[in-house]
Amino acid sequence: MLAALVQLGWNEATARQAVGAVESGAQEQGEALSVPELLRASLPWTGEVT
Repeated sequence: MLAALVQLGWNEATARQAVGAVESGAQEQGEALSVPELLRASLPWTGEVT
């Protein structure tokens, strides 16, 4: 997942933070996200491409 976000233009730290936030939120709600769902949910957390 991190590699996908990095290849889309975000740095690794931003990608790691976005994925961590989404995974944490999903776990709190007892949800298991698929890879496409995780990527889609992570994009709003990344902000602008740097």
